[in-house]
Amino acid sequence: MESHLLRLLLQNRSDFISRAQLQRELSIHEQALDSLLQMLISWEYRMEFHPTLGIRLLELPLSLHLDEVFAQLPPQFSWRIFHLKETSSTMDFLKREGIQGAPHGSIVIANQQTAGRGRLGRSWTSSPELGLYLSILLRPDFGVESYSRLTILTAVATLQTIEYLTSLHLQIKWPNDLMIGKRKLAGILTEVHRDHFGKPFAIVGLGLNLLHQTSDFPSELQSKASSLLMESGKSIRRTDLLVHWIQFYQKALLMPFDEISDLWKSRCLNLGELIQVHTEQGPLAGTALDLESNGSLILRTDSGKIHSILSGIVEI
Repeated sequence: MESHLLRLLLQNRSDFISRAQLQRELSIHEQALDSLLQMLISWEYRMEFHPTLGIRLLELPLSLHLDEVFAQLPPQFSWRIFHLKETSSTMDFLKREGIQGAPHGSIVIANQQTAGRGRLGRSWTSSPELGLYLSILLRPDFGVESYSRLTILTAVATLQTIEYLTSLHLQIKWPNDLMIGKRKLAGILTEVHRDHFGKPFAIVGLGLNLLHQTSDFPSELQSKASSLLMESGKSIRRTDLLVHWIQFYQKALLMPFDEISDLWKSRCLNLGELIQVHTEQGPLAGTALDLESNGSLILRTDSGKIHSILSGIVEI
């Protein structure tokens, strides 16, 4: 009901909407409407009340409320979203849900992670409510051998979301980082698991620095990390970011991977460059040539040998 009320208020932000119309649309009596409005006020939605014209929504809270997320998405939106105040890791939470059969499109978002992680076991700093920390469970219609495509897809959808909401121009560092200059804005992690029926599923995690100032990062990251606030000067709400991210993500899932790959390549700062990749088997140096259809990086060493690298970390 809160979501339906917020949808009506958001659709009429430029004008007042009468209490009578709200009661008709929601099929509730006046006392119930007052209770719903008081709930929104307690969530820091600021409204103007006029004795004859009705109600107008003036200001939205910086904090995340799923009722507003659903209010901004189409009514037919069916993905499941969990919102946690705190968790060890959104990846671990969704892994447990996935093993029990959670459906495609399940999302968990946390205000804070106490044990967030990146690729190759690296930790991810998750300052309370300053970033977008989420994971999404996917059951794609292609084979497990191509699940690394999801990292590429997530990078493209996230880049599109940020550039829609800001004037920033981002680049992608293979395989999983969104960069502005030499500073990292976001990291992506993809894991593959099997549910209790033996069916594979993927979990893609996203950590995006949103409202951080330099002092919010550990000292060793202050010259390497940045945030949307630091780069754009805008305090973007997690609610707005999540809504648009979901919309871009759903579109990306329907696109042919060739199109996703072309978008990714157009923003990749590694292609054509001499790089060093740290893999689980050790470091490899060479020229990054291309992206394979499964998302792997094609690397040519000085000896001319071609390597297909599915996972690794590129230092810049």
